[in-house]
Amino acid sequence: MWELLYTELKALGEDKAIVADEIIRKLKAPERGAFPLTDRSLRDSILRMAAKGHLIVSTVHKPFGFFIPQAEEEVIAYMGNLKARKDALDERQKVCMKFIQPPGKQLEHLGIGTERASQ
Repeated sequence: MWELLYTELKALGEDKAIVADEIIRKLKAPERGAFPLTDRSLRDSILRMAAKGHLIVSTVHKPFGFFIPQAEEEVIAYMGNLKARKDALDERQKVCMKFIQPPGKQLEHLGIGTERASQ
């Protein structure tokens, strides 16, 4: 995958980012043989490559997609994007916690379980 982005697709730098569908299309090309790849498996592959030291990042700005960073600023921007995503997940987790705390009152705000309390 890293080699594909680096040598064939030349996804070097944010301005050369390539969307997931295009990477999947290239990897599924007939000359490569059958290669079962989905958006999810592509993202999993990118995480595995990062664990091996091959950094592939993504951008949420045009041109969108994945790329191999060529400047420190690109990595810093990606880390900012990761932090924003983490913060959003933390907020979702806080909302979920409202459903399970305090014990015995999980669904009270929905009017469920309050029947016994009013009897």
